[in-house]
Amino acid sequence: MISFTVASNAVPNLKGFVRDMTVAVNNQIEADAIVTISQARQQHRFTTRTGNLVKSTKYKMSRRDSAVNFYIDNAKAVYGKFIHEGFKSWRPDRYLQKAVTKNMPKMYRDIKLAIDKVIRKNHLAG
Repeated sequence: MISFTVASNAVPNLKGFVRDMTVAVNNQIEADAIVTISQARQQHRFTTRTGNLVKSTKYKMSRRDSAVNFYIDNAKAVYGKFIHEGFKSWRPDRYLQKAVTKNMPKMYRDIKLAIDKVIRKNHLAG
């Protein structure tokens, strides 16, 4: 009798695949978030006096959802939303939105590369 078991070789590779994939994607998202926040903090039009608005420009990583939220912390700089969105005669300085929009294509490319790397590491690429 001749017997072939096809799935037995692939199963060991899949055991750590989901964990590796989640870790790689989350690490890449956070690395890109750090770069994005750094750029936002450097590329603004407003005059920095106390540095509170710059320091209040933050991100929060959700590793469970593999997502990042960029925001201006109102507790540190209540006026941040008025600078970012504009108010009466003040022209908006959407520095955070510009940094996120500018970095989105790079973030997606980096995530794709991280996924491809995990696939190769687990010998799942054809």
